[in-house]
Amino acid sequence: MQSVSSKSPNRKRSPGISNDQGPNRLYSKVPKQRVISQLYGSIKGIYTYSTTDVNFIFNINGQQELIPSHKCILANRSPVFRQMFYGEEFLEKNGDVTIVDATIDEFVLFIRSFYEDRLEITEANIHGLAYLADKYIAAACEEVCKHFLNEILDKNEMLDAIFWVLPLASQYNYMPLRQKCIRKVTISGVLLMLCSEFVNCSQEALLEILRIDFFGREENKVFERCIAWAKHACEKEQLDPESPENLRIQLGDCFKLIRFHSMSSREFVQCLSVHVKMFTIDEIEQISKVIAGRLRASDLSKYFRIPSISAPIPQVSAPIPQASTNKAAGVYECNTSLATMFDDNATTDVFFTFAGAGNQQLAGHKCVLAAKSHTFEKLFIDLDQTNKIHILDSSLQEFSVFLKSFYTKPSIDNLTKEFVDQVLALSVKFGATELHLEDSLLDALNDANVFWMLELSQNFKLGHLYSVSCDHIKSGGIEILSTTGFLNAHREILKIIPFLHDEATCVDSLLICNAFMKWAEAFCDRNNMDKSDGNLRTAFGDAFESIPFVNMRLIDFAFFQHKYDGMFSNEDVRKIMNEFTKKSSNRVNAHSTLVEDNDNN
Repeated sequence: MQSVSSKSPNRKRSPGISNDQGPNRLYSKVPKQRVISQLYGSIKGIYTYSTTDVNFIFNINGQQELIPSHKCILANRSPVFRQMFYGEEFLEKNGDVTIVDATIDEFVLFIRSFYEDRLEITEANIHGLAYLADKYIAAACEEVCKHFLNEILDKNEMLDAIFWVLPLASQYNYMPLRQKCIRKVTISGVLLMLCSEFVNCSQEALLEILRIDFFGREENKVFERCIAWAKHACEKEQLDPESPENLRIQLGDCFKLIRFHSMSSREFVQCLSVHVKMFTIDEIEQISKVIAGRLRASDLSKYFRIPSISAPIPQVSAPIPQASTNKAAGVYECNTSLATMFDDNATTDVFFTFAGAGNQQLAGHKCVLAAKSHTFEKLFIDLDQTNKIHILDSSLQEFSVFLKSFYTKPSIDNLTKEFVDQVLALSVKFGATELHLEDSLLDALNDANVFWMLELSQNFKLGHLYSVSCDHIKSGGIEILSTTGFLNAHREILKIIPFLHDEATCVDSLLICNAFMKWAEAFCDRNNMDKSDGNLRTAFGDAFESIPFVNMRLIDFAFFQHKYDGMFSNEDVRKIMNEFTKKSSNRVNAHSTLVEDNDNN
């Protein structure tokens, strides 16, 4: 039910959650920035009070409480909401929606399924959540409900979960789950009816169970358990449990699913001896004729429905199930990906134009952008009615990748380092956080680009990318230093390489030094410099101090120095030789200590 509401003195906005209320409360006092402070998940930051554009109204004790949300988020995950907010029938775009068929707690949990990637579901809230997921065709929420019910059915060894899982699966057409329930009832139907929790099941559950042709079904015992169920139902409604009329009313259609015709004459007479007033004269006559073989069972269809649901019956036995004392509950993953929103032009509300791009423009959603960028959030406050922002210092292509990273991982496989550098610079300029750019870089990382990935991770403080790049270089061994990617790496990267190969042998250290020299030669080529020793030294800059000369053998260094004599100053040679002397002294001391320890032993 929809209604357009104006402000009234007795309306109050529902409270957001405070730190001590946990994740189950959405509607406490609304903070200035973020309504749901406890949301955890992939799009938690989107739920900000400043960008919500629709309210769901609940009339509680004479007052209106509001659950704010975003039309575009809801419309992206629910075709019903899309029609409500963007369809032709929704004439008043700023209208709020009054909810009359769900409690505020149920609806809060449902709305949370659009924003956070984990939901806490319990036996108490699954019914309302499944109803709303079905009503609004919210696929992600529906999948969470199915996951919960499947897990409960698999974990519950006492079988009593079938009493509430089966009706839900049937009501909302969860067919695989319903078939799983039917198989369980087929195997343990009689034992299920003997369960102490059986009398507390709903009439819908009883109807579903009676439709099933379960293993070892004895109709006289089925009838006895149905009578026990009906008496318990009467007691709950404070009705006389001995009244045949009350029992028949409580059973309703369940009575018509009891297969009296499959009883023996003696069993049916025993039923009549106690409960004859529950039957009409015609029913007694027709059932008796079928039992005597004078009528077919199908002729009873006027009075009774003949169950047709069956499943393969394994030859198994099971103990009588007991009621479970644990209430079902758990936290389940919910798909809250924004990937499909990026191209959803029907719900966008802000537009970016570019110099030299003609009529081309990019569109986005204020709530998504403002949630991950304070700069965008401030820009949107003073935005005029055109909702357009002109971008002066970025191309349409660069900004498109930047914009997409708010929603999902953009593809950067074929992009240059310079392009990616510009996109990352945009994230710094707009103060954007929790973007998917780093994920894209990680996906694209390989031997050819790992060195400029390492450089980007340093420049833009991408800690995870830095760690993974270092591990990749280390695992690549000395061979990775012969790639084109290394030859084109920034000189600052040279300072990191020795630390990644701190356990290198003398031979490997010689290879590393040779790789560094090839890098310096490539630097000279790129800058149109001749490869003189002086220019090679210039190419290294302060990275020269990081070259692991001291890890080489002394004879190899002597040869190296001779080959590149003009690259070393006298001070350089003195420092390096001092290091060699220290290493030699340390080895002698270590050897002496070892000999002394052996002598003492």
